[in-house]
Amino acid sequence: MSELRRVPAQGIPPVASTPQEIAAAAARLADGTGPLAVDTERAGAYRYNDRAFLLQLHRAGAGTVLIDPEGNDAAVQDHVGGAINGQSWVLHAAKTDLPCLAWLGLKPGSLFDTEVAARMAGFEHPNLGHMVDEILGVELEKAHGYVDWSTRPLPQDWLAYAALDVEFLLPLAETLKDVLAEEEKLDWALQEFDALVAEHAGTTAPEPGSWRELKGLSTLRRSEQLAVAKALWIKRDALSAHRDIAPPRVLGNKVLIDVARTLPNSPAELARVKGFPRKRKSATQLWWDVVERARDLPASDRPRPQRARREVPGKAAWPAELWELYQAARQDFTDLGQDLAVDDSLLIKPATLRAAIWAALGPKARLADTADLVDFLFANGVRPWQLEWAVPIIARRINSF
Repeated sequence: MSELRRVPAQGIPPVASTPQEIAAAAARLADGTGPLAVDTERAGAYRYNDRAFLLQLHRAGAGTVLIDPEGNDAAVQDHVGGAINGQSWVLHAAKTDLPCLAWLGLKPGSLFDTEVAARMAGFEHPNLGHMVDEILGVELEKAHGYVDWSTRPLPQDWLAYAALDVEFLLPLAETLKDVLAEEEKLDWALQEFDALVAEHAGTTAPEPGSWRELKGLSTLRRSEQLAVAKALWIKRDALSAHRDIAPPRVLGNKVLIDVARTLPNSPAELARVKGFPRKRKSATQLWWDVVERARDLPASDRPRPQRARREVPGKAAWPAELWELYQAARQDFTDLGQDLAVDDSLLIKPATLRAAIWAALGPKARLADTADLVDFLFANGVRPWQLEWAVPIIARRINSF
C-alpha cells in the first residue's frame, strides 16, 4: 500500500524571492553534499515564453530550496549558478527543464535523467508519479502540473506539490542506477545523459520564433494569404511580448490561419471568422488594420510559398517497396526494444532511420558500405551504444533490397 504524501517531510520551504534570500539559499546548497535534484515550474501556456517561474532544488545536507527567478536573473546566475553549475544534477525529463535553466545561466556538469533511465529500464509508465509510487512506495498528488505558475503569491498547496517533485528524485535515481547496472544498461544511459548536457551547453536565450513555423501555413497557397499570415503573426508576437502573454491567448493559431485563408473584405467579415475574439474591446478594428495593410501590399512585397527543402521526402515520394523496407526496419527495432526491455524510441529516431535508408537506397544513394553507414549515423547523432544495435539491423535490410 503506497503512502500518500501531500506535504514535504520537513514542511513547505519558504520561497527565496529577493537577491539576499537567493544568496542565502544558494549558500545552503553549496554547503550540501552530493548530486542536486533539480526541477522547474513554468508557465508557457500563459506567458510569452517558457521561462521558469519557480526553481526547486534538493541536496543532502541542504534540504529543499525554492527560488523565485522572475526578476532575479542576476542573483540566480551569480549565486545559484556559483553553487550548482558544473555539479551533478538529477532531473526528471531533463529536456523540458534544461532550456529555461540555461536561460538563467544554470548548467550541469553531468546529469542523471530519471525519466530516460526509466524508459531505458523498460518501465511502462516512466512519469515521475508512477516511478516514485512503483519504486519508493510513495504516492504524490499531481494536481497542479498545468496551473499558472506565474501567479503571485503562489498558494501553499502548489508549493508543497513543487517541493515534493524534488524530494524523492535522489533516491529514485540511486535505485534506477542500480537497476540499469544490473541490466548492463548504465553505460547506455550515461551516453544519453551526456548528449542532453551537450545539447544545451551553448544555450543562453530562447530561440526567436518565425512566422514560417506557423502550424497550418502550408495550407495557404496564395502570396496574399501569406502576407496576411505574416502580418498577423508579427503583430501578435509584438503584442504578446509587450503584454507577456502566450501568443495563442492573444490570437489563436487556427484563427490566424483561418483569417489569412479567407481574406476577409471588411471588419464584419473578419469578426465572423470562427474563434475570432470579437468580444474583446477594439480587437476587430486592431486586427482589421493589420489585415488591410497586408492586403494592400504590392505583389512584389508579398512573401512567396516556400517548398520544403527536405533531404528525405515524405512517404508519397518513396517507391512502395522502399517504404515497405523502412517499415520492416522499424518493426525490427520494435522487436529489439521488447527483447532488450528498452523503450524502442531510444534505440533510434524514426527520422534518422528514414534518412539512413534513403541515403543508402534512394535516387541519390551515397552510402557505399557499412563504414559509410556508421559514419552517417554517427553524424546524425546516433550514440555509440545505439550504433552497436542499429548498424546490423539497417545493414541487413539494405543488403536485402
